[in-house]
Amino acid sequence: MFKTSTSNVRKFAVAVAVAAISISFGACNSDSVTTDPYLPNSCQLTKFALSKDTTVCIGLDTVFFSIDQIRGEIFNADSLPVGAKINKLVPRISVETASVLEIIEPRPGKSDSIHNYIEHPGDSIDFSNGPVRLRIVSADGQAACSYNVRVLVHKSNPDTLVWSRLERAGLPSVFTVVTDQGTAHTADKFYCLTHYDGKYCMATATDPSGVWQYSTPVFSFTPVLYSLTATDKALYILDDKGNLMTSTDGNSWSATGQQWSSIYGAHLNKLLGVANRNGSWKVVTYPEVSENDIPDGFPVSGASQTTTYTFEMSDEPQTVITGGRRADGTLSGVTWGYDGNSWACITRKPLPEALENAVVIPYFTVDLNYNTWKFTERSVLIAMFGRTANGALNDTVYTSSDLGVHWQKADKLLQQAAVIPGRVDARAFNYKQTLHVSRSQANGWVNIPLKRPAAKFVSTPMVTAVKPVSEWECPYIYLFGGYNAEGTFYNTMYRGVIQRFTFIPII
Repeated sequence: MFKTSTSNVRKFAVAVAVAAISISFGACNSDSVTTDPYLPNSCQLTKFALSKDTTVCIGLDTVFFSIDQIRGEIFNADSLPVGAKINKLVPRISVETASVLEIIEPRPGKSDSIHNYIEHPGDSIDFSNGPVRLRIVSADGQAACSYNVRVLVHKSNPDTLVWSRLERAGLPSVFTVVTDQGTAHTADKFYCLTHYDGKYCMATATDPSGVWQYSTPVFSFTPVLYSLTATDKALYILDDKGNLMTSTDGNSWSATGQQWSSIYGAHLNKLLGVANRNGSWKVVTYPEVSENDIPDGFPVSGASQTTTYTFEMSDEPQTVITGGRRADGTLSGVTWGYDGNSWACITRKPLPEALENAVVIPYFTVDLNYNTWKFTERSVLIAMFGRTANGALNDTVYTSSDLGVHWQKADKLLQQAAVIPGRVDARAFNYKQTLHVSRSQANGWVNIPLKRPAAKFVSTPMVTAVKPVSEWECPYIYLFGGYNAEGTFYNTMYRGVIQRFTFIPII
């Protein structure tokens, strides 16, 4: 064992207990700094936090800072809220022992300001001018190290639903000009059928933002493109006479012998729709063929796509549709549920505005607790676009957190951006895409030995304990086509996401 003299050196140790709290997808941060017991005079930083200050943000003292011992970087992986002021923050720092601990604060156009943390641990520091540097010298003066500290602040609210056009010029198609489309999703593939000048293109992809494959089907009938629908295993479409057609690949189609008025969607591998039988409306299914009188108030056209949920306390999943036009011509603002056998109205508080041909899609919202810096992901139905009872296009987004039982106007963070014009007859799907980051970008820690501050210190190499995050699932909404109020088709494809879901999750 080696010996060191500290008779003329001031020792310093500040202990800080910081709760390592995660706000990403329910995961929790881990205390990822490992102290090497064989280096009693190491200059290594072990903790960094900020003191409580509710004028900056609630829960400031619980914000987790990652300490990258390899690159000498300290940062909060989840940024502070928009508008947080970081020019007067009081850091709380813990090292093993130190003779020098300086905070070097940059001041543009002036000399750097140097704070002696040992003598003045309560000094406020301005982090707004870029990285602040920590300089640490070990108790015996034999080792020194430094860290760059960044306090990150969101430039926009991360819980905003943001929409963007994909890089392609329009919908996936071999046609530059597209005048109509229908899009569907089986269990493993997306299908986008487009039309121009009497010709058709069927585009297929497993990832809607990836590479699409194209074919040119020749129909022996005139397809109603908007009616294109899929179960897990098959595609369906109506022709202009109401005949129900089916396909397994989108190119070869055959008649089912059924005649329907509208296709609503699928319940597992059962197709759901409505049919008019000599003036009497029926709810119908296929390939398990059934016909029953529609319930009072049930929509006969213009309802949303179906959404299917599975419940732990139910033997059967539930499929829901929202809105649409009733047999008497009025618009509906309620949600209907199908349990595998029959339809029932499940809404107690309808949409504030009844809608026709709206987009209703399952997605998520975020509840962030700034006291603990944890966020809770909640499943919701989002209703947007469509046409109102007076014929105007809807420009408001609505949500339901209980599958359509209660509807309300969505928080302003979910209201559609002006970048997307109002529309009807659009199709939307959610898709969880795997996002990747390189090893150098991944926050957290890398499992490699840490470098030594002094070569004469010989001990067992120290490694950190937590694997870095390199990939995670991010839920996107993909929006295809639609028409404006004058009936002009939008040859566009948008992708929407709550920004927070794109951030690298904290371990």
